[in-house]
Amino acid sequence: MAPPLNDRQRVELCLPVHMMLSVVIAGTTDPQHAVVEETRNLLTEAAVEPLRDLPQLQQLKLVRRVKRLHRDLLAPYSEEEAKAAQVGLLTFYMLQAMTDSGFLIVGEASSFGRALELMLPAIARKIDPDIESRARQQALDCLRRLQALGYYDDPAIADRLVEETISAVEQPK
Repeated sequence: MAPPLNDRQRVELCLPVHMMLSVVIAGTTDPQHAVVEETRNLLTEAAVEPLRDLPQLQQLKLVRRVKRLHRDLLAPYSEEEAKAAQVGLLTFYMLQAMTDSGFLIVGEASSFGRALELMLPAIARKIDPDIESRARQQALDCLRRLQALGYYDDPAIADRLVEETISAVEQPK
């Protein structure tokens, strides 16, 4: 049996889910569309999975922490009026680095894995080179700010993001 998760680990699992959920909510023109509803439901389910075994007061405390982190993390980009696609890409690049480095494993059959399968094609369709380049840099900036706060403290994650950013810059368009 795996040891119980601590609060930091629970926040690390919840934050990317909350970020993607905000993308779904802000980025859709048809909130009643079946795929949007299914994605939102899967992300809502994934957001509570790491908290289920906790007493309700502890759950609420961690949800408030995740929401505060999420708000503070994206605050520098609110002046740019970051589009949902950009925030989606920023979150995707952070997730990609976390999974590629082995820090985070998203099971394909998990609620989060299934939601990502539905979301990523929609995000990919909205990519424009300016947004992509900015989102990669913002993902690295966000990750470094989170690491300064004690989250996602594996240096391999930032290394992976740097490698991916350099590789993207070097690729001919």
